[in-house]
Amino acid sequence: YKYAGGIPRLINTLCDTALTCAYADNLREVTPQIMEAAAKELQWPVHTERMEKSRSKVRPVSPEGGVQGILRDQAHTLATIAAQLGALEKRAPALESIEKTLMAIERHLRNLPQSSKAESVPEQVPGRHKMSG
Repeated sequence: YKYAGGIPRLINTLCDTALTCAYADNLREVTPQIMEAAAKELQWPVHTERMEKSRSKVRPVSPEGGVQGILRDQAHTLATIAAQLGALEKRAPALESIEKTLMAIERHLRNLPQSSKAESVPEQVPGRHKMSG
């Protein structure tokens, strides 16, 4: 419990590592020392320390607290998104111009096979004669 905190997934990982450590040392029993070595091998701090670290990474509750604080935070996020959309809208004319250019290139590329068929008359290399048989 010290390292896995009672979480089955973590218990399995710790036990698997402990069994591997015991096997590597040719031991028939998994002792508390082997469990400590397994936790060290996994580079796990004590579970309560890990939990404290993860809790400190959680976004703090708004100082106003409650629903009003959450709504204020969400309104700020929406304002940021709206500003980013505004910046994209300013680029719309340039994007339309790029679209027209790409369409012209596409039309040109589609016409290439037709024009190359007209030009693909077999040419004979000067100085070479067709050899028979």
